[in-house]
Amino acid sequence: MSPSKPFRSLSKKLVVLVLLTSTAITTILTSFSFYLDYSEEMNMLENSFNQIKNSSVGSISRLIYEFDDEGIAKQANDILRVKDIIAVKILNESNELIHDESNHSASSEYTYEATYPLIVESNNSTTKLGTITITATKTNMYKRLARKLFYFFISQGLKTLAVSFLMLIIFNKMVTRYLIDLSKFARSFELNEAKETKKLELFKPSKFQDEIDGVFECINNMIEYISKINREDKLKILKKEKMLDKQEAIMLQSIRMASLGEMAGSIAHQINNPLAIISGNIRRLQYLVEEKNLDPKLAKTICIKMNHQIERVGQIIQGLLLFSKEDSRQGEEEFTMDQLFSAVKNIINEKMIFHKIAFNIELNKEMKNQVLIGSLHRVTHVIINLLDNAIEATKDVKDKKIKVKSYLKNNHIRIEIIDNGIGVSEENEDKIFIPFFSTKKCGQGVGLGLSIANSIMEEHNGTLSYEKSPLQTKFRVELPKAS
Repeated sequence: MSPSKPFRSLSKKLVVLVLLTSTAITTILTSFSFYLDYSEEMNMLENSFNQIKNSSVGSISRLIYEFDDEGIAKQANDILRVKDIIAVKILNESNELIHDESNHSASSEYTYEATYPLIVESNNSTTKLGTITITATKTNMYKRLARKLFYFFISQGLKTLAVSFLMLIIFNKMVTRYLIDLSKFARSFELNEAKETKKLELFKPSKFQDEIDGVFECINNMIEYISKINREDKLKILKKEKMLDKQEAIMLQSIRMASLGEMAGSIAHQINNPLAIISGNIRRLQYLVEEKNLDPKLAKTICIKMNHQIERVGQIIQGLLLFSKEDSRQGEEEFTMDQLFSAVKNIINEKMIFHKIAFNIELNKEMKNQVLIGSLHRVTHVIINLLDNAIEATKDVKDKKIKVKSYLKNNHIRIEIIDNGIGVSEENEDKIFIPFFSTKKCGQGVGLGLSIANSIMEEHNGTLSYEKSPLQTKFRVELPKAS
């Protein structure tokens, strides 16, 4: 320590700081406690209003519709019996008073009101009869909170003061003296061989030294020694980091190329079927032309079929863009559930028949016309990917079944792909959406299917999830429906 600065014990400085901190903490805790109590009281009050809304508003609507004044008065009286409720006012559609009842003995200085519409549904129509306004007093609540706040502040303040002084005593006995011993012990080391380096500085406005100054002096000695070692090893560490970065880049490039190779082979196989259909239709047209038996309507039908297959090949090729480095996102468009499932069925139906799978798409009239916004092709890609996984999962099952169902849930459209295959093992449940994770044998997959499908769902503000079940495997796609 520098002899130019007089010594003043750290424990004495902390006395004032701990007291100020304790006061601040007590004030914060008291405010927080008041906030929690107020929130709880308001929640209880709102719950009371919700219970009244759920249990009485509908009944009052029916009583008004039936012109039952006695029943209305009884319901209003029952509402007034609820804690802190002081007034009930019922108005008709023309804002004319139907019933007004209040508790005049209760204080109305601070109030909380809620107004609910009175509605009756009959013969597939809705009739608005008026409104009901319920008023509650908050005076009792404030009194309860004031009492709680007073007792909490007193008890918390006393506890804080007691703990603060106890901490000071313990700190002085168990910390300060050991800091002095540690400072003396650290200064006993000779580190003259270490080169001069930037010292750790302690910025304190105080003119006095304390135990912390001694600790910082020891730390500066250790920093000098450690910096010497760091200077010697810095070049070696940088060299190893560059080598690791290079190896990581090579590995990622290798995985990317393997993924593109696998997808290219799969897409070539999918293109082969449409090309075979186009080739067959061309030969048919040639035969009809040679026989001079070409009907214009038949020719038009054949051309439409070939054009459909050409569009199908185009869609498959566009799917390859999902895996390229360039941006392959199509513009947003509106499409119906019927269009989505038609596209899915056209692509996957032949594969289901080939694998002898009982395949069923459940789509009722209501769901057919539901509209989604996004890329029809990319959402189709997700469904096809999930169905391909289901086909793979059921390959060793005797009675193979795959089902696609859809329904509405909270203004979202849910599509579920359900199969009776082997499912996902418990150890792999948390890994299936991780890029490059695959349960297939080496060379049969790189684990990008579900990862890409999940990314497409995120682009559409949707979700892709897996639901565990002992009898079946279920993947769920959830998308917001168009407003």
